Amino acid sequence: MKPARLPFPSLLAATALVVTAPAAVAWTPSNQPPIGADGQLTAPPLPVYHAPYGQGYPERYTPPYPQRLAPPAYPTAFGPMPPDAAGGADGGPVSFQFGGLQMIQGRSDEAYTLDIDLGDMDPAQVRIAPLGQGLMIAVERTAEQRREETFDDGRGYVRSFSYSSGQRRQRLPVPPDGDLSAMQQALDNGHIHIRIPRLSTPGAEAPAARP
Repeated sequence: MKPARLPFPSLLAATALVVTAPAAVAWTPSNQPPIGADGQLTAPPLPVYHAPYGQGYPERYTPPYPQRLAPPAYPTAFGPMPPDAAGGADGGPVSFQFGGLQMIQGRSDEAYTLDIDLGDMDPAQVRIAPLGQGLMIAVERTAEQRREETFDDGRGYVRSFSYSSGQRRQRLPVPPDGDLSAMQQALDNGHIHIRIPRLSTPGAEAPAARP
């Protein structure tokens, strides 16, 4: 019995394997830094840049705005005058507001002074203490609110109570000749009086001339 013939011819595929010999490669020196005598890698030289932006550009970029602004030169009584202060241009008393209180700072040949008008505030809500070469003033404010409402039909009422508090702080610099260790503080007739004796310190700020 003969095998049946397929209706289509058989396909034979042959794959040729071509092996090529590697081409000769020239040796290239390593770009790694050399090893020193102590076995440690030596640091590579720093890159040098020349006119990276071409002609017409500066070698160093200068920003169009200043990096640091100098502090404003306030006329002073015994320290930098607050922005809302009045007076003091001739070394006389300086009046300003802070924490809802009126304050006047001044100086004489013997001492620096600060007067705080408490108004209707409790003296316990104002604290003054030396901090570095300056005075730290802390003012604490409290608010209470009570409400009582009666119902329209008159059969009852509602009471409500709210309480809030907050604190503000301000530091007043004192010149180098101010002796904060000898600071005196007194309470009189709704005013807090601060007195800081002056020392004869070399290089200390001289008092402003008075007319």
